[in-house]
Amino acid sequence: MINAQKTRLMVLFMLFVTMFLLTGCSEDSGIVNNTATSDKEALLNVVEGDPDIQSFEPNYDEGAEMTLMMGKVDQTVYPIRFRRNMKLISRDIEMTVAGDTAIGKVTKVFEGTLTLALSYDEAAMGDTSAIDTTITKTFTSTVTSMVIFEKRPSRGPQDDSTKQFRDWRVKAMSLPEGGTATQLAEIKKVEVFFANNDSLSITDPNSYFIGRDKRMRKQIPNLNRGEASQLRVTVVSAVADTDMVVLNFGRHIKGGLLGKRRLTMVSSIFNGTAYEKVYTLDWTTNQFPGSKHAIISVMPMNVLTDNATAVTSNAWGIPYIVKP
Repeated sequence: MINAQKTRLMVLFMLFVTMFLLTGCSEDSGIVNNTATSDKEALLNVVEGDPDIQSFEPNYDEGAEMTLMMGKVDQTVYPIRFRRNMKLISRDIEMTVAGDTAIGKVTKVFEGTLTLALSYDEAAMGDTSAIDTTITKTFTSTVTSMVIFEKRPSRGPQDDSTKQFRDWRVKAMSLPEGGTATQLAEIKKVEVFFANNDSLSITDPNSYFIGRDKRMRKQIPNLNRGEASQLRVTVVSAVADTDMVVLNFGRHIKGGLLGKRRLTMVSSIFNGTAYEKVYTLDWTTNQFPGSKHAIISVMPMNVLTDNATAVTSNAWGIPYIVKP
């Protein structure tokens, strides 16, 4: 498995070295005060300072938000709302460096807590004032993404020992994906249809690269404030029940307003071994400009309706920018 991952990393690296030669320089995305003393430390610092990459975390962690849900747990308990809190507990980068270019696989591990607000009265479903009890479930989620780096001259002293590490910049990034080690419902395809007739079709997030350079074929989506788009998500699930598929969006690296929308299932087909389901949602960007992330996550419904069922989840992210 390890050799296969290294082989994939090298193949991607050679592919994007060729891409660099074709596309040239990109928008400056480094951090001026990078005081790293190694390439690994420098690349991690650049990732941590990049607003397009880092906008994933404030949308993955829901904070105090509680999503409205309706559905029966059993004959006596009914869920009203749920919340997912995510705490980053480790990060690492596996990298290949060749001269002024590099590719890195970034791995982040999160400690998660799922909080469920419940009622004993069926008539109370949807009534947030009728919560009788809450339960929590803990879980671990691992999220990976690929980042392409290049070196460009940086500001600051040009003759000190850290200059070579300050020069690293993000050239392009893959889409992040991750979740629990066991996944009973998995995202297999995400399609986004924008108002200008552009679209995204994603089947392998870590191999789907986007960048800021206008000469690159795939760029970070730049959307207007209040712009409407359509989301279509294909999920493969072990169970026939409707899954909880949710879009989180709207926050930037410094916070902001979190939007949460549940997707609607429009079809379900049993393929002989699992259920292939399609979920859709019309969603609109908020009024606040900045670099943000749209995160699609899926959990089987019994994670929310059975307090004995462990959390299993899968999430994909898509960075986007809301224009001023």
